[in-house]
Amino acid sequence: MTLGDAARVIERFLARTSLYPQEWNDFVETPQHDKKVEFYRKRCYELDPHVNRPRDMDGPRLKS
Repeated sequence: MTLGDAARVIERFLARTSLYPQEWNDFVETPQHDKKVEFYRKRCYELDPHVNRPRDMDGPRLKS
């Protein structure tokens, strides 16, 4: 994966226009050979629990 490829995955994730449902997970879970891409992949992996949520942070709360 190139830096441009990684940027497009991130942009699609943020725009909610992923090419397929697991594209983001595939990106954050697949180590990359290019050190720069790997740096961004690891950073996204660290942020994933905060951004890869089933609802928006300000969205309605589920009843317990």
